[in-house]
Amino acid sequence: MAQSVLLNSSVALVGRLITLVLGLGATALMTRLLGAQEFGQYSFIATIGTFLQLVADFGLYLTASRELGHGSEHTDIRFGHIMSLRSIFLAGVYVLGAIALLLIPSARSYLPLFMVFAVGFSAQSVSQLLLSVFQASGVVWRATVSDIVGRCAQISTLILLFMRAEHVPAHAVSVAGAFSLGLIVSCGAYVVLAPNKRIIIPVVSPIIWKKIIKISLPVGALLVLNVIYFRIDTVMLAMFRASQEVGWYALAYRVVENTLFFPAMLGGLVLPHISSAIHKKNHDLSRGFVEQALFLSISLALPVVGILALYANSLVVLVSGYAFAPAGPILEVLAWAAGIMFVGNILGFVLIALQRQKDLLFLYAGLAVGNIIANLVFIPHFGALGAAWITVITEGVATSVASYLVYERIRWSIASAQLLKIGVICGVALVVSYVLPASVPVIGKIVCVCAVYAILGYTNGVWSQSTTNLLRSAKGV
Repeated sequence: MAQSVLLNSSVALVGRLITLVLGLGATALMTRLLGAQEFGQYSFIATIGTFLQLVADFGLYLTASRELGHGSEHTDIRFGHIMSLRSIFLAGVYVLGAIALLLIPSARSYLPLFMVFAVGFSAQSVSQLLLSVFQASGVVWRATVSDIVGRCAQISTLILLFMRAEHVPAHAVSVAGAFSLGLIVSCGAYVVLAPNKRIIIPVVSPIIWKKIIKISLPVGALLVLNVIYFRIDTVMLAMFRASQEVGWYALAYRVVENTLFFPAMLGGLVLPHISSAIHKKNHDLSRGFVEQALFLSISLALPVVGILALYANSLVVLVSGYAFAPAGPILEVLAWAAGIMFVGNILGFVLIALQRQKDLLFLYAGLAVGNIIANLVFIPHFGALGAAWITVITEGVATSVASYLVYERIRWSIASAQLLKIGVICGVALVVSYVLPASVPVIGKIVCVCAVYAILGYTNGVWSQSTTNLLRSAKGV
């Protein structure tokens, strides 16, 4: 049975908290197995693999979400067409990536690591596409279960590697193998738990493929430009700084990325509903969805920023040991970027629903160029901290422009009284945790922040019927 956007978001949040804990455990094992230098090399190749995965996506995930929102009666595009096209793109980009590594003599040693990542990222890409079906059907809990199963498989493999490390040292390829195994298991669970297996069967149709490519091309270009300004800092750090510093930055970035699941999930859940409301020219409904999704995302962004900024140093040491302590100041800076991206993610989905891909294309092109120039100037002098501040500035500009572009079409607003309320509640929760005795471990303090914030937020009506009624009632489209 389909569940509401709010219930799905809540399930996704609980599931993500579980996978976040498992993910931090996996990161702790990986960093201890590899050390800062080899973890930096691991992260560098993973960044390249992620970039190629997003190139292969070509906007197909967002196209699938939007088409599912329109309903099958309004289009001849079927999910199976998108599935088959995604498979072809995945095979193409990773074969080209392998050829590129072979042609660069200094990069040939990375080929085995790259190929292991290619298998895992391909499985993850299929899972991501299937997620649009879960979201449109209102059964995101099944995706959450799949993610947890995959993460458990990864951690189990890493534990085995860790137990054998004294006799057989683990290297980046074996750690990447554990990563890819987890993604393959997760993808298998996605397929098994898919709500409508008939529609996910790949369908070959060159005519429909051409139509899909035409629709998705602007979004695909957006994703490529987005990943350039989102990921180029890691690549440029690898060019100008030691692998050890790349590892510190990668750890801080990994922590931030783990927090961004919720706005991405929420945006994907509301995208079909906003798209449907716009398609039906129901302006009040589309505005309501935008306002409630933004408010819910902001209400969760504040404690995330506070926790990461206040406990950054303790968190990185807890996760990866004192060898990664220099990642603490980097995480303090990136915490602000995380808060901005909580808002920016939602606005990006809304712009896709509004079919303003051309505006986004110009925005991301400008951001990509500006980000590269700024990193060329700051990374050689300030290293990872410079890259972190450039990320904050870039995300700030992106979100500001996106909010204006959305406001041109949907006159959204959030009551300042509500924002002040969640700000005060978050401040109180942070202060309470900060004055706890020094003997209380950092995990206990973080749990205290979350508990106090949730209790005060609930009792003060932060997530009341008036602020979440559409998210409560909206189910599968």
